[in-house]
Amino acid sequence: MPCRAAYRTIASCCSCSETPRSPCLAVETLYATGNYSLPKLVEEMYRKGLRTRRGGKVLLTGMSTVLNNPFYMGVIRIRSTGEHFAGAHDPIVEKRVFDMVQLILRGKTVVRTHRHEFAFSRMIRCTICGTTAMAEVQKGHTYYRCHTKGCATKSLRAETIDVRSNRRLSRLFPTSFLTLATFVRRNFFQT
Repeated sequence: MPCRAAYRTIASCCSCSETPRSPCLAVETLYATGNYSLPKLVEEMYRKGLRTRRGGKVLLTGMSTVLNNPFYMGVIRIRSTGEHFAGAHDPIVEKRVFDMVQLILRGKTVVRTHRHEFAFSRMIRCTICGTTAMAEVQKGHTYYRCHTKGCATKSLRAETIDVRSNRRLSRLFPTSFLTLATFVRRNFFQT
C-alpha cells in the first residue's frame, strides 16, 4: 500500500530520531504551529535530519503528501472511492493536530512577518488606477509607488505625503492635536 511505503521511506531516512513515528509527528506538529510555510518546513526538517533515500531534501510534494495523508492519523483512505476506514495501526498524529494542519493548508494561514511598519501603509492610493501604493525603502528614504504593471504613476516620498497631510489636517483640527499626531507618527512609525 503506498501510504505505508511512504511512511517507511520517511521513517527510515530520518536520522534525527530513534522511533519511526517521530519524523511524521515532527512534520505535522511543526506545521500545525502556523509558523512554517511548506518551503520553510522542508528546510527545517532537512536541518533536523529528514532526508530522501539519496540523502537529499524531501520535495514540496512529498511534504504535502505527508501533511495531507490521513494514514498518520490512523485512518485508511481509498482514493478511487473517497472512502475512509479506521486502520488497524496505531495513529502517529493526534486528530486535533491533523485537523489543525488541514485548516492551515486549506486556509493558507501562515503567519507572515513584516520587516517595516510604514506610517501610510494601505492609506495611499494610485491616482491613475486606484490600487494601493506600496511603501519601499530606497537609500534611506521611504517611497510610495504603484506596483501595477504599466501604470504611469511616479513614486512619492513619505516626507512629501507627511507635509501635504499635515497641511490638510491643520484646516480640520486644532494645533494641539496635530502636535500629538506628529509625535506619534515620528516615534512609533518608520518614515
